[in-house]
Amino acid sequence: MRKSCLSIAFVFLVCAFCAAQTPSTFEQVKAYGGYEFTHLDTHAVQDVFNLQHVIDPTFPQFNFGNYQNLHGWNFGVEEDTLAKWFGVVVDVSGSYGTNSIDLGTVSGVSSKMRTKLRTYTFTGGPQFTLRRSDKIQPFVRALFGGGWVSFSSNVFQNNVPEFADLKGKDAGFAYGGGGGADFFFKKKVGLRVAVDLIRTPFFDDTQNNIRGTAGLVFRF
Repeated sequence: MRKSCLSIAFVFLVCAFCAAQTPSTFEQVKAYGGYEFTHLDTHAVQDVFNLQHVIDPTFPQFNFGNYQNLHGWNFGVEEDTLAKWFGVVVDVSGSYGTNSIDLGTVSGVSSKMRTKLRTYTFTGGPQFTLRRSDKIQPFVRALFGGGWVSFSSNVFQNNVPEFADLKGKDAGFAYGGGGGADFFFKKKVGLRVAVDLIRTPFFDDTQNNIRGTAGLVFRF
């Protein structure tokens, strides 16, 4: 599955590179990068933890919510040569977060469960851009490729881990899409904001993850 996801994203990257070799009156290359906020669907991760409780009753059962907010980075490249309104984009992102649950205090001993989450996407797809203005260019896009998630968790008593970290990871085909706009305050430099919905298949379930990004965009 991971090889298939990488192959799909690689195909989009190759298409963008090949298109760049063909001169066109519409040719425009953009590179962008910046901050990413991800509203990550974590109900499947929570189910994995609760399964651990079934296997080992000494492992606490808990509920940290079906969603977690992660922060990270996002960058990509967009190539527009086929038409004034059509191009290909390759997008890469990573998000990270830590969730801490207070399990209570007994006889002066404070217990907490701490979980670290990481997620990555490598996707590509078609992008449709409205270029009536040279200053503001809204767009919509579809994204297909790979997604990865990993987590590690432990119970801490007075900040001392009780056992070896419980770890898990998964990968699979990710797809979705969204839209945004480029706001150019100079001829070749601007601000890009976008919102995407990315679907992932982690731990034999389906997640709907909302991703917002903001950063600089450069055009050549």
